[in-house]
Amino acid sequence: LPVRGQHTKNNARTRKGKRKTVANKKKATK
Repeated sequence: LPVRGQHTKNNARTRKGKRKTVANKKKATK
């Protein structure tokens, strides 16, 4: 699991991971 406290369903990279084709994937409707 990600150490930075992010869900595995999201893009679990790093805190400042460069999002490429992701628009509001982080705070989508849960």
